Amino acid sequence: MRINSKYLLIILFSFIFITVCSCGKEDLTPTQKTELKKETVSYECYICTGGSSKRYHKHRDCRGLSNCGGSIIGMNKTDAINRDRTPCRICFN
Repeated sequence: MRINSKYLLIILFSFIFITVCSCGKEDLTPTQKTELKKETVSYECYICTGGSSKRYHKHRDCRGLSNCGGSIIGMNKTDAINRDRTPCRICFN
């Protein structure tokens, strides 16, 4: 019985895919799991902590944040308004 090379490649790639996918979250330390949870949190808006920033943004990748001189943090819209931030003209338009 002769094995088709395409069939062999499909089996090989399937094995590699299953092996890679099985190395998931169960191998993480508790600290890494906590960090992963932090990354998946969604916020209502984002602000730049730079001194001259005045806006809050709908998306973390808004081009209005491209020149941020500080760090970009997520928060509730109410907290951003309490910090005297106004909506970004780009992403809230």
